[in-house]
This record gives sequence, C-alpha cells and structure tokens, in this order.
Amino acid sequence: MRVLVISPGTLPITVDHGGAIQNLLKIYLDYNEDKDDKVVVYSVKLNSKMTDNNTYKNTEFRCVDKSSCISKIKIICNKLLKKIKPNNSNYYIKTVVKDLKKNDDISNYDLIIFENGIEYIPYFKSEFANIPKIALHLHNDYLNINTKNAHNIVNMIDEVWCVSEFLKSRVLDITTDKDKVKCLYNSILDSRFSKDIDVIDERNKLGIEADDFVYIYVGRLFPEKGLTELITAFNRLRIRKAKLIIIGSGKKILKKKDNYISSIKKMANDNVIFLGQVNNKSIYKYYKLSDIQVIPSICNEAFGLIALEGICCGLPCITTGSGGLKEIYSENAVYVNKNNLIKELEEKMEWVYDNQNSLNKYTQGYGSIKSKYSLNKYTEQFYNLIHKVD
Repeated sequence: MRVLVISPGTLPITVDHGGAIQNLLKIYLDYNEDKDDKVVVYSVKLNSKMTDNNTYKNTEFRCVDKSSCISKIKIICNKLLKKIKPNNSNYYIKTVVKDLKKNDDISNYDLIIFENGIEYIPYFKSEFANIPKIALHLHNDYLNINTKNAHNIVNMIDEVWCVSEFLKSRVLDITTDKDKVKCLYNSILDSRFSKDIDVIDERNKLGIEADDFVYIYVGRLFPEKGLTELITAFNRLRIRKAKLIIIGSGKKILKKKDNYISSIKKMANDNVIFLGQVNNKSIYKYYKLSDIQVIPSICNEAFGLIALEGICCGLPCITTGSGGLKEIYSENAVYVNKNNLIKELEEKMEWVYDNQNSLNKYTQGYGSIKSKYSLNKYTEQFYNLIHKVD
C-alpha cells in the first residue's frame, strides 16, 4: 500500500526531539521497514536534526520549513488573515497541500492518515477531488460533542483510530456508525525504562538524601493538570523528609508579564525541585530514583503515556484516574477524588509514606498492563488497521 501521513505540524519527526505523537509515529515507521508499505510523511523543520531519509527505505519525509525568516513572515501574515477570515487554514497545512499538488498525485495513495489535526481535514478535502480514504489517528479529546462542526468532520472521515476506550466513547457520542471508530492503544519503548541506575548517586546530584521520600510529577505544566493543588497539598505535608520532583514545561497562559510556571514556583517550598523539560533518553533516571508518581489531572486525559512510563519503571502511582488513566491502571493505583483534590492529595500522600511496605500490592498487576500496551501489539494493530485485518 501507499500511505500518506500528515503529522500535526508542531514538532518534527526526529531522532531525539520528543513529542508523544512524533515518537509513536516513529515507532511504527521503524516497524514498517520490515514491511512493504510505502509511506510519505509530512512534518515540520524547526532547526532540529530531522530523521534522515537515507535511513529509511520505505518512508519518505517531506518537511515544511517553519524556521526561516520568510516562513515566519508567512506564518504571521496567515494568522492576521485568519482574524479577517476565521475559516482560513493555517500555514502548515496550506503548504502541505501546495506541495502535494505540485509534486504528487493524491490518487496515487491508498490511505491518508491525519495524526490529530482534525481542523486540517475540511480544508484538505476541499482542495482535492477523488480523495482516497481518510483515517484520523486521534491522540487527544479533540473530537467530541462540543467540537465545532463535529458531525461534519466525522462524516468526512472513513475511520477514527482512538488511543483509548475513553476517547472512543467521546467520538461515538457524535456518530451512529460504530464500525468506523476503533481503538489503537498507545505504547512506549519500554526498554528505555528498564535500565538500572545508582539511586544514591542520582539523588545526590539533586541534593536528595537517601532517606528522603520522593514524589514525582511528569507532564505539561498547565492548571488542568492539577499542579496547583499538588503543590498546595505537598506544602501541607507533615512529613519532614520528603521531596517533590516536577518535570515538564508549559507556556504563558496568564498575564503578559506573568505565567503559570512562575506562579507555581513562587508557591512551592524549598523541597520542590523543578527540572524543566528532560530529554526522553534520560527521564527514566528520575522515575527510578523516586518512590511514587503523582498524576493529579483535573482534565480528562486521553490516555496518559506518563502512566506507562511509571509502570515500566515499577513506580506506584497516586492519581485521579481521569479519562483514560483509570482504563490503564484499573485497580493498580491509589485514587484521589478530583472534586476535593487538595485534601485528598494531602491525605493519600501521607498515607503512602506511612504505608511504604504495602505499596507493592499496587504494582503486582503491572505485568498484565505492560502486556496489554506492549510495543508489538501497538505496531501490529497499526499495521492491521491500515490493511483492514481484524
């Protein structure tokens, strides 16, 4: 088969740049090297080392440059135009369409896969006649009853591949065609998280003592992730020997001269360690040196790759279980009620400290979880969905 993949256009498909969607796509493309499908992938160039076309025999990467001065000017102009014409599409997808019209024939493809990017689909379909089948690989809760033009968009798509049953249920709220909505569960390269570390040495590097009890949060630094509540609860703990590691980055979302990250840093006490964004190749060290993971999401998580990362490191978890998280953990987590989050977090964080010897009961089911979301199952199911193999 000949497959066209439209990546979201936010991060490049790179060797080490990161991004959950980008990593998952790269995992499949690596798997496809032993298959016969010919894949064309549109991505972006952001002054990063792009995946080398020479290393793939079955995949061709086509890059939309968003780093040059000319491109940046065009992006700004396009945003200004969008204020006048709200339905105007963004620079990335317009460039993809222009390149396809110039250098390719859309009828040569058997399938087009959009990685998220639901807003690209109406524009894409309006620009081509005789378009092949479209599959939407949905990674976030972007297509639901509250999505603008949701019914029109879902009718433009031949199949929707959701990363969790939670997302699948959200899409099924807007379509009666149950056969077009399927699950393609996420996975991670778990070999990255099976490495051993010298816990004492790694803790020393962060100023953490051997007998400190370490909580860890990994993810975006946004309010809907429950970070304000987590830090407030941690500040209230009566535990003298405790540390909280926070890994991740965010963006300005409050006043121009302020941002959410600076606000939570101000409220945190001296036992909270902010590490910012950590390279994917190194993040396992911080899971391994910690005692428990905390995922206090207020929003409904579409899936939760960070949950799989912690599970692969054998780390028990305190979580709200929102969205797809309960689907992953089942009974293998310490749950908190997000409607009373600060008090619940405070109580459960102290409870796990007082009951450290009992926490292994929450990790006993991790083997079956890792099997359910294994890399082999993910790549085989991806391939089977492309080829319509049940």
